[in-house]
Formats: sequence, C-alpha cells, structure tokens
Amino acid sequence: CANTPIAKGTVLTREMLALKKPANGIPAREVESIIGKTVNRDFEIDDFIKYSDIGEEVNEKSVCRNNCKSQLFKN
Repeated sequence: CANTPIAKGTVLTREMLALKKPANGIPAREVESIIGKTVNRDFEIDDFIKYSDIGEEVNEKSVCRNNCKSQLFKN
C-alpha cells in the first residue's frame, strides 16, 4: 500500500510503498515487480495498490507463486 501520498503519473519507488497484512493489494512477495511502474491514479497514505492501478491487466488470483519468473511482470 502507499506509504506516502502518490500522485497519478508518478513512477513508484520502494520508499513509497509499505507492506501490510491482511492486504487486498499486490502481495508483498511481488512488490519488486511494480518498482519503476507508473501509477494511473492518485493514492493517499494506506491506500492499497492493485495491478490495475499500474496498468497491469492481471487476474490477481493467477499471479505466479513461489517466486517464479513471470512474463506478466516484464518492464
């Protein structure tokens, strides 16, 4: 989730993100896959970030498990 307010069009850095449980956003094990991505909406502190918020059309239940490399997360 957002650790700080984030404006639409901002490129994400690790410092902007917080890992919280239970969560409804991107799983903690996948957080590195969104670093460097641009958000398509504004966020307030503690707003959950979802794949759709960074333009990734992903069925979140089908996200690769066990730290495997996935074609879905290529830059």
